[in-house]
Amino acid sequence: MTNDPQDGAPPGPDNRWTAADGASLVLRPIAPADIDMAGRFIDALSYGTRYFRFGKGDTRFSGEELAQVCTPDPDTRSHLIVVANGTTMAASARYFVQDDGTGCEFALVVADAWQGRGLGSRLLRALIADAVQRGLSAMHCEVLATNVRMQDFLRKQGFLPVSGSEGAPVRRFNRLLGRPDA
Repeated sequence: MTNDPQDGAPPGPDNRWTAADGASLVLRPIAPADIDMAGRFIDALSYGTRYFRFGKGDTRFSGEELAQVCTPDPDTRSHLIVVANGTTMAASARYFVQDDGTGCEFALVVADAWQGRGLGSRLLRALIADAVQRGLSAMHCEVLATNVRMQDFLRKQGFLPVSGSEGAPVRRFNRLLGRPDA
């Protein structure tokens, strides 16, 4: 990637860059106007990618569900996306604040064509920066035990598996936020 803005920078007008293949990329919060693009994004995910993200490969969202996804409650949720060439959602990550208000659970998915190109790392760093700015102290996610690639990704991003979840079909990973090495 070239024209790389500061990694982990909060989403904003400066979070634009050009991919190695020349695609123009923008990391920004999702918006209500993104409903159609979000629907196309989910529909274009492979069966395997949908399975790893949603727990079943035939996942489909209704118009009402897409509207909810594209209008997250700012008091309890954050949802960031990467848009390629102004028209195609390439990646999506969101978190919701836990009831105790100290931590959050996140989920992330990158379109098949964009996997392995650094979008997930960039998106997660921005999501973490957003959570830290909100004052959250921890982030976690749940991953299917068969999703080894995501587990490896999480470890590289500083997440640790929760003790006792090693043999479970769904594994939990945690990361403390707000530390210098976080």
